[in-house]
Amino acid sequence: MPSPNHLSRLGFLGRVLLVVVLLQAALIGLATLRSGHWPDNVRVHPWADNLRIVLTHTPRLGMALPVVLREPLFEVRRSMPDTPLPEWSLHFLPANLLASALVVAIWLAARRHRQRIRVSSALINPGAMIVTLCLTSLGWVACCIAPSWAVAVAMVGLPVDLALSLAPLGPVLGGVGLTMIALGLLIQWSRESRLERARSG
Repeated sequence: MPSPNHLSRLGFLGRVLLVVVLLQAALIGLATLRSGHWPDNVRVHPWADNLRIVLTHTPRLGMALPVVLREPLFEVRRSMPDTPLPEWSLHFLPANLLASALVVAIWLAARRHRQRIRVSSALINPGAMIVTLCLTSLGWVACCIAPSWAVAVAMVGLPVDLALSLAPLGPVLGGVGLTMIALGLLIQWSRESRLERARSG
């Protein structure tokens, strides 16, 4: 783990990228621990070609957009013998990675001031965790669904049936997380504004 001094030398963008990479590494570690098998291959998807096909063969942009957002760039996975299906796989979706980086950037940017404002910290920290979780795209052979955040919850120990029943609630949970972040930032901004006025007055 990099020391605080090394982190300070990375710059803000470097810290954001480091946190995003560590989050993905943690998911790979979770899948490895749960399955007992390390990843053994990386599958690169023809992402640009897939986007072109979807956009040119879908009549409306509104119909194409959800498909485009779910197109993976590549996946880290553990293969199974005698079948093309992986035992588990972590999909790297450009849209999700960018959204995760934005959430991490907001979290890091507000971190220094949050240390003095506990209410905003109590909202922003779990809100960022919820949104980041909902942006996870993890697949597991024990969960008969497309790669989803719910698979990560199942791997942590939640019963598979319960985790699968929660999968459709991803957008709702993500919205809750974003609302918590927004409220935390609003409280933080309000407190900082009052402190600034008190100093200037």
